[in-house]
This record gives sequence, C-alpha cells and structure tokens, in this order.
Amino acid sequence: TKFNGEYILCTKNIEKEIFYLGFKNSANIKIIGNAGCFIADEMNSGTLSILGNVTSGVGYHMMGGKVEIFGNVEGEAADYFNGKSTGEIIVHGNCFSVGKRMRNGTVTVNGNVTYQVAHYMKGGKIILQGKATYPIGAKMRGGKIYLSNKENTISPRFKSGTIYQDEKIIYHRNPWFKRILKGD
Repeated sequence: TKFNGEYILCTKNIEKEIFYLGFKNSANIKIIGNAGCFIADEMNSGTLSILGNVTSGVGYHMMGGKVEIFGNVEGEAADYFNGKSTGEIIVHGNCFSVGKRMRNGTVTVNGNVTYQVAHYMKGGKIILQGKATYPIGAKMRGGKIYLSNKENTISPRFKSGTIYQDEKIIYHRNPWFKRILKGD
C-alpha cells in the first residue's frame, strides 16, 4: 500500500521470512513486522523503516539511503559496506555483529552487540551505545568507532583507526605515521 509517498508492507501475518526487502531500493518503505535476510541489499537511496526484528544481513553492499530498525538484528549489520557507500543504518535494539569489512557509511547500535564489532573494518563510522561482549576492532584497519559504555574493551589485534569514548579519543593507531617516525 502507498500512503503519503511511502510504501507500507505488513509482514505480521506472513509465516515465512521474506528475503531481500529493499533490494536496490530508492523509495521510502515502512515494514510493519519482522523481516528476513539481506535487508537493503545494494540499496541506492530512500529509506527503509522496519518496525520489528531482522534475521540477518542488513545493508549488505548498501550504496546509500537510510535503514532504521526498531527491533533487534539477530545476525550481521553493515557487513561489506563498500567504499562508495554513504548509507546509514540505525538499530534501536541489539545486534549480533556489526561493521565486518565495513569501508564507509555510518552504523548506530543503541543496544548491545553479542559478537564482533568492526572486525576487519577499513573505514566509515560505528556508534555503539551499548556493550560489546567481545573486544572491539579485531584486525580493524581504519575508520572511527564511538563508544558510550565504559565497559567495552579494545582488541589486542586492533591494527589502525580511531576509537572515541564520550567524544574523546581513547585509542588511535596509524601505521603510516609510525613508519614515517621510524624512518622506514
């Protein structure tokens, strides 16, 4: 149904998961109920609001636009955001994993993350309001992470990038700058 320039899809009474909602999207879509996997896959622009939970794969190869989830993400969010992505994902609940191999864009998780945050991340920005169960930034090679919860720990395998706590830099590593200082 289209209402006030926005498409509305109700998934509450659908028993099976629906995959690829918002695939190559450029419209404004509101989903009332839960969504399946690969949400906003290759999305270009527009908005996708989900009033429910998502199974997995939010924003896979997302190029632009905004996804807002008023529930939990049981799997990954913003994995493989590519270098051209200007997209934004907001998860108001909890998330399993966020920002794996992320290169650009912005992701906000207002809840907790139960697995990886910024694993192999190369760019972009992650805002984490809650707590991460595992150390943050394992093999991270760039980008910015903003933390609100003081209980979060940084991975000893962190390579480069910047991590902020309450808008102050708490961890920064730039391997190119170190090489210049060492004279390599």
